[in-house]
Amino acid sequence: MGHVHEQTLYYQGSGQSLMPFTPTAGVPVPVPRHRSWVATVGSVGQPRDGDPRAMYALYDDTAGRLTFHRVPYDHAAAAAAIRRAGLPEYFATRLEEGR
Repeated sequence: MGHVHEQTLYYQGSGQSLMPFTPTAGVPVPVPRHRSWVATVGSVGQPRDGDPRAMYALYDDTAGRLTFHRVPYDHAAAAAAIRRAGLPEYFATRLEEGR
């Protein structure tokens, strides 16, 4: 799932509900095929977890692993462009703070 502002991996527990798992960036997570999974891979911009770095994930279908990643980007320049465009300050602050 994309356009979600936090990274989380959900798996189906013993019942019908989804159980959340918060991944660590750069650490592969085994995702065996016998279990149902839902991954929210994050957002390239505007994260909501206090970390302004961009987020993405890579799935290795051969190894059955999903690895979440965080990478820096020039969020200060993006915030400056928002201000120059006259958009609400809230949007620029959100990029700078990651919230």
